[in-house]
Amino acid sequence: MKKILEKINQAAKDWNRSKEEKYKKEWYRLIKLYNEIRIASNPIYIPFDTTVSCAEQGEEIIESIATYHGPGTNQGWYTEDNKLIYGFYCE
Repeated sequence: MKKILEKINQAAKDWNRSKEEKYKKEWYRLIKLYNEIRIASNPIYIPFDTTVSCAEQGEEIIESIATYHGPGTNQGWYTEDNKLIYGFYCE
């Protein structure tokens, strides 16, 4: 994880220095990758309620902890502290 954080920092510095779009895209790509790795390595498990489907329960939880912002480039479900919710997985 340390190595990817170093790459994120370098991409941010490159973007701030040059304002070239390729550095911004790389910076965002690395941030997304970092978050995907973090989420995959430590998923959140929610108790399953057998009276509703997994999808219904997942949507209910997201709606209770986040607000939808959109449409636009930053559309999605965001928590109060402005963290994007990527979704949930049903087995």
